[in-house]
Amino acid sequence: MNLKLEYKPRPRQGEALTTALGALQGAATQAVATLTDISREGQNEAARVAASKSILDFTLKVRVQFGLEDRLKQLEAAMKSEGRG
Repeated sequence: MNLKLEYKPRPRQGEALTTALGALQGAATQAVATLTDISREGQNEAARVAASKSILDFTLKVRVQFGLEDRLKQLEAAMKSEGRG
């Protein structure tokens, strides 16, 4: 079975995706800065705890995502070296 899982967006889709991802990255950076400020200087304990939980949740999700991406790249490389990709 020769299964090809590579995603190749069309040129316009690729440009739109790149633009959207750039905007999201900028917004994410600002959101993390805001949550960090709230976790340190929030007006009440509930706000500080909620902000801290959000930061931890985001951090764990990002780590999982990068881990999956690395594992997928390793699998693709292994399949390619075996002539199956």
